[in-house]
Amino acid sequence: MVEGNLPPTERGRLATPSPPAKRNRAKKIKFTPLETQSLEDGMREFGTSWSEILKKYEDIFAPNQRTNVDLKDKARTEVKKRKTYNMSLGGFAAVDPK
Repeated sequence: MVEGNLPPTERGRLATPSPPAKRNRAKKIKFTPLETQSLEDGMREFGTSWSEILKKYEDIFAPNQRTNVDLKDKARTEVKKRKTYNMSLGGFAAVDPK
């Protein structure tokens, strides 16, 4: 059917885009000090092998359903924070791009 043959209400629908669908995001859960320390300890032992760190500290990360991507993101932001405040990178030095 051609747009010119449609009733006015139908023509308007074709020209007006629908609003973007809203995504349901999971609520952010901040890392606990124990999780941050465990991540740092794991990085000292395994470097950036996020899945190995997750396995070793499963009992610590599991309650908040942390994933290997969560660990990677936390390590990256922890490096930025520590550099900003001139703190030692410690185990997080493994992800420091310099």
